[in-house]
Parts: sequence; C-alpha cells; structure tokens
Amino acid sequence: MNKRFGVWTKSLLSGVLVAAFCAAAGVVASADENTLVFAGWGGDWQKAERTYFFDSFEKETGIRVIDLPDLNLSKIKAMVETNNVEWDVVQALGMWVSNKDHADELFERLDYGMINTDGIPEALRAPNGVGVATFAMVLAYNTNAFAGKDPPAKWQDMWDMEKFPGKRGMINQPRYALEAGLIGGGVTKDQLYPLDVDKSLAHWKQIKDKVLWWDQWPQSITLLASGELAMTLSSQGRVLSLLQKEPNAPVAMVWNDGIMTTDFLAIPKGSKRKENAQKLISWMLDAKRQADYAKATGVGPSNIKALDSLSDDVKETLPSYHYQKGELVAFDNVWWAANLKNLTDRWNQWKLQ
Repeated sequence: MNKRFGVWTKSLLSGVLVAAFCAAAGVVASADENTLVFAGWGGDWQKAERTYFFDSFEKETGIRVIDLPDLNLSKIKAMVETNNVEWDVVQALGMWVSNKDHADELFERLDYGMINTDGIPEALRAPNGVGVATFAMVLAYNTNAFAGKDPPAKWQDMWDMEKFPGKRGMINQPRYALEAGLIGGGVTKDQLYPLDVDKSLAHWKQIKDKVLWWDQWPQSITLLASGELAMTLSSQGRVLSLLQKEPNAPVAMVWNDGIMTTDFLAIPKGSKRKENAQKLISWMLDAKRQADYAKATGVGPSNIKALDSLSDDVKETLPSYHYQKGELVAFDNVWWAANLKNLTDRWNQWKLQ
C-alpha cells in the first residue's frame, strides 16, 4: 500500500513504459465483453475489495473482474495516448478526476442514470468520477513521549515545543504540510481553502529545524513507534493497522482537524467495456457492501448510509464518520489539481532556504 498517496506526475512515454504495457496486455488478453479489469493500489485493502465487492459482483452478474495493483497516473496517460486502454475501472486520487485541464482527456464521463448514488454526498459525485473510500491524514504521537502528561490534542500542539518537547515529523511535500501549517497556526477549517501559502510557510519556519521531513508514508509510523519522533502527520489507516498488529505499540492519534481524502472510481478514456464498468462502480457504492468493507479494513465508506448499520466502535475508526461530526476538513481536490505542480517547485525551493 506504499503507493497509495502518490503525487500527480507528468507522463513520460518511454520505450520502457510501452514495453511494460505490452507485458500487461498479456495479463488481460483474455478480457472480453464479460470481463472487467480493475486497477487499484494493491495490498490488504485491494484484497478486501476482492472479498467484499468483486467476488459478489461476479456471482451476481456473471461478469469476471480481473484486479491488478500498481495503479498510477502515468500508466493511465500512456494507455489513453496510445489508444491501448487495458483498464476499465481505476481507483483514482481525487485530484486526477478533478483536474479541469485533463479530466475529460483521461477519463470517461459517468452516466449517473446507470450508477446508483443513493447516500453518496454531492461533493463526491464528479463528472468523471465518484467517491468510493475515505482516508484521514491525522496528527499522531508517541505515547511514551508524553507519559504522565496531557498528550497532544490539536494541531497547534505541534508548534508548542515547551509543553510538548520532542522531534517532529512531516511529509516532505506541500500537500497536507501546507494545510497542517495553517491549521497549526489557528486557521479554522471553514477558512482553510484557498490555502494561504505564505502564511503556512512562515508558520513552518518557526520549527523548521526541529522537523524530520520524511518521504515515504511507512516512515511516519515506523519513526513514531520507535520513539525517533514525538509527533508527526500520518494516516489513520497506518495508525490503526499498527495497533491491530501490535496493540501495545506506543502510538495514538488525534482526529480533530485532520484532513479527509477520498478515492474516486473512474473509467479510463477509451475503455471498451464502459457499460459493465459502470455496473461495477454502482455495485461498489452500495451502502451494505461499503459497511462490510469498512468493518474489515478501517477504510471509511463514501456512502454515508453505510454508517447506519455499523456499531459505534467501528464508526469511531472511520474518517467519514469523523467528517460527519465536523472534526475533519475535506481535502480540496480541485484547488490542488490546479496548484500542485507550482507549489511542489516552490516547496522544494523553500526547503533549501
């Protein structure tokens, strides 16, 4: 699942990439009108998608689902540009389907007459994609670092080195870091977007030399659990996964002022099985199926009606539940799709200062 939070990248069609597609074509060569190819992020979450979505869809419809890992935007671009689209449904980042310059070029427009969106908030229904799963970027901390003391309870505590001493951690990219800088500086959730980049960077400058800027998501939880970090940004999924495997791990998290992100289901432009692809999308939006999947994985449902059938203990682990309670802010996919490239360049320059 390490690639789950990959960045928007520019497509480079190379001989190596084309060769990779030729190999991939062999995997799905048997695909016909009664077969769909789903591309996701791999790992345990995609294995659970097989259990809670794909197997039942095959049994009900007779349409076979081949699910593949290692989804990324460059592959989608290359497939579309070479008119060799092998994937029918992809679990896309929200930014991909929200980019006004590229969404229609890379993804089909969905026919919402074919897709049951009962329970799906309007904000998660885009022309080129529909939300299917929610995640949260949260403040996580090492419980040993604050034993016998009040633990961190809000993002502002990240900057309070006197009350909460210890090394900080943050992802080495502008996404989420800029939001954290503003929330930590007292900006309220309803005033967060559009981001005041200058204000966020100025706030980060106050503790810049006390931050370990990590690059890969697994580092966040590893460094935290080992005690190398006192607190850091991490994802609720990684915190919960660690605690499930190691209940006594010295790690906890704060839901308040976290950032909720959403994965979208989309159909690459040129899919030869668009009608069946939309049948699978509709199947994956069902409230009962999403509830069962959430219970097994801790991944938040996009269908808010899924929360109705879940226990309070399960709901407490889910980002969409805490978003409904007003504790999380929704990541602005449209704003970031328009600004990520320029802000990545600026972020890299700022880090060198």
